[in-house]
Amino acid sequence: MDHLPKPLNQTNHVAVHFYTTERIFKPDDFFTIPAREEYGHTDYQQLMEKGLPENIDIDIAHKFLQDWLFFGLMAQVLGKEIDSFDFNDAASHVVTTRPLKRLLEDWAKRRQLTDREPRTTRHTSHYIRASMALNHARRFTAKYLAHRISDDETDASAEEEELIGIHAKLDKKLTLSIGLLGETLQISRPDLAMFLQHRNPYWTDRSYEQKSWGYSAYCREMMLDKGLCRTEIRRLESILRSTRLTYFVTFFERKDPDLYHTNPECTWRQCAQKPLRRKPMDHLNCDGSQCSLILPGNEIDVFTWVKGGHVPLVRWTHATGIEWYPFDASTEDLTYAAVSHSWKEEIFSTGVDARGRHNRSLPLCQIKRLQDSVDSAIRKSTTIDATSVESKQFSEPNWFYIDALCFPRDATVRATAMQQLNVVYRKAQAVVVWDRDLIQRDKPAEILDANVLIQTGDWCRRLWTLQEAVLARNLYVEFKKGCVSIKDIEEARTLAEKSLHEDYHFLSDSGWPFSKPIAELRNPSCSFKVQRAWEAVQFRQINNPADECLVIAALLDLNVSEIEKIKSTSAHDGNRDLQARRMIKLLDLLDLKPGMGIPAGLIFTCGKRLKQSITATPLGFEWAPMTWLTRQSHVFPQSRPLEMAANLMWRGVQVQLPGILLHPPITNFTDTMLWIPVHPSLHMWYKIQVVLTLEVWRSFWRDRHNSKDIAFLLSVAEPKDRWEIGAVVVSQGSMHDENVRCVQWVCRVWYRLEANTHIVGEMCDRFRQHPDEMSFGERLKVDQKWCIDGVYEPEAKPQVGSASKSQLLVSPPLPPSASSTYTSSPEQTPSSGRAQSSASYSARSRRSGL
Repeated sequence: MDHLPKPLNQTNHVAVHFYTTERIFKPDDFFTIPAREEYGHTDYQQLMEKGLPENIDIDIAHKFLQDWLFFGLMAQVLGKEIDSFDFNDAASHVVTTRPLKRLLEDWAKRRQLTDREPRTTRHTSHYIRASMALNHARRFTAKYLAHRISDDETDASAEEEELIGIHAKLDKKLTLSIGLLGETLQISRPDLAMFLQHRNPYWTDRSYEQKSWGYSAYCREMMLDKGLCRTEIRRLESILRSTRLTYFVTFFERKDPDLYHTNPECTWRQCAQKPLRRKPMDHLNCDGSQCSLILPGNEIDVFTWVKGGHVPLVRWTHATGIEWYPFDASTEDLTYAAVSHSWKEEIFSTGVDARGRHNRSLPLCQIKRLQDSVDSAIRKSTTIDATSVESKQFSEPNWFYIDALCFPRDATVRATAMQQLNVVYRKAQAVVVWDRDLIQRDKPAEILDANVLIQTGDWCRRLWTLQEAVLARNLYVEFKKGCVSIKDIEEARTLAEKSLHEDYHFLSDSGWPFSKPIAELRNPSCSFKVQRAWEAVQFRQINNPADECLVIAALLDLNVSEIEKIKSTSAHDGNRDLQARRMIKLLDLLDLKPGMGIPAGLIFTCGKRLKQSITATPLGFEWAPMTWLTRQSHVFPQSRPLEMAANLMWRGVQVQLPGILLHPPITNFTDTMLWIPVHPSLHMWYKIQVVLTLEVWRSFWRDRHNSKDIAFLLSVAEPKDRWEIGAVVVSQGSMHDENVRCVQWVCRVWYRLEANTHIVGEMCDRFRQHPDEMSFGERLKVDQKWCIDGVYEPEAKPQVGSASKSQLLVSPPLPPSASSTYTSSPEQTPSSGRAQSSASYSARSRRSGL
């Protein structure tokens, strides 16, 4: 994989065996290779939907996959004959991708020439077939050659989606190379050709294309072998969002001991390891015990300044020692810096008072290092010539803000101080990041390497530091010697993007210093600010869950004091009760603030609802999520629908979304995977995966009353072959002349258009032959209004032997071919079908979403 930079901490790339024979691969071989006599996959759709047959010889499987998904795909996408001999390192008989850059450069030149020519059917056909090949290769790789992780909450202990059958025995280095090549070809393709735009709504631009090639089994195995916690692996795979970047950081070891352990109770969603208590860091060759402890100032002064609207700033001079300054941000123009760090990392040796709280004291060595750090950052952030008169201001130490010294300990002004942070970080000339791991490392020679270290570090894991990332104008990250600016990273990324000859060209996306939602939040004119904030907090962590809403409110510039003054009313579970009540207040503030509002997609968030968390949930808020920190890899809930806002009502939250009114069969559903026809001609079916355990789903149908309508709430009215998020709701009545349907929340669902013609055909036959046993969906209008509150909770199980015939949940089985044919998803659902626990389902059917 030598068209990419070598992975961090590695001197060589992973060696991938050359399985194929040396031959010429022609364009369109991608679609004909499977049916060749030596492989015998004559049913192409069967191959796509079921994967490799279990009885295939493993050596033949390796050769087939390299022929089809590596060389065949390359020839199809580039529209050029590929000689596999060029990719064989004869000395070691391993794959080399050094020729790839030359081929891609030649491809770019050919595209420029054809852009000047009149469009022909040949041009159109090549673009479409290349798109199809990439889509098919990505689907097969993500579904059978890589891992996926659920974004659902039904079974946190079994979230890993294992490779199934013969696919688990494949060479993981080979499957890694397929994912790396596929991503490289996908990102190198031009944007949607102009001659296809506006011609057919199916051929959408690349922004809508699915880009995930799955999570590399090889990379995950290597990280597990190093002892990296499963929860952290999931975070890395989710935030890096590409096989290329995951491969780049696979062998890199961080200095945080909390990340490396083999606790058997850790899952892919939740770390069970108790954090270790770490000693404060050494600074200037001093561990804090060799220098005097500086007690910077009087707590009364800090309290008075903050209460009066001033921001406490500090600096250190050799002449006078520690100095304080009450800065009035509303009237003064002052050059100062701010320091951002995570308290969890315990970087500083803060003293403690009689109550066990830090007493606003630091060792002299740490104060000196802080002063040097902020002075260096401010010098880098200015464009003043060093010989000018104005540069004399840099001969004096600069003022700076750090919460360890400047944030008041008195709880009565805590909300005021938090509200001030919005101004502190926005007006600072420089914001300096101290990450415990990075500050102990030398600054990397490659600037993009530094950014990868920043993105995977602890500073980017903490919720409290998110506000600094969003507000800082000039952000600098401190290393052992020197700092790296965000502007330097962005310039390096731009340079890498422009030239194929740059070493980091195919890894240029490693140069995005912020995730997309954070980058948009940094824009003062950001649209859909609340949605972007929800996306930005997904993999952030906070020690005290009750403080989550304080941080989100500060990030969105809401009135923090309104949330901070909320008190718990529970004597048994005060912190959880406080967290829930603050969430209610946060939603109330969002609903009232002009230009914001509650995103309609918030109802699709996974995790427990307030009704399930506290006993006395106020009416109208039972639907609300307990937390926004749900560690979602997919951002469907808030990005789709984007422009829809919800409104709080006394009976719940009102949203305007499309839906399907379910007409269920006479006998109850017994499976969590459903196929629902939504057109009278039966040519259109939705495949729906219910996010509930099989036991609870059956309990729901046992408890339901036939008089109550059951519906699916949809985020997208016209789904295609990608999974969308929705919900099962049950009717509680209506309002305003039945224009608003009042419903109770049941659970989330994933749904999409069924694209497998075999399944559609068998379902149509079954519908016609057994109409009473089939359900169908009545599509409601796109602007249907819903008022949602309440959460379904299963009733007590019936006594053995007391169930009626209808309660026995006996439903005719699927057709005999169902277990082998009904594997229709282009890739597994985000829940991967793990909500089911039926013993009759094979591992293969679970893998396919059955």
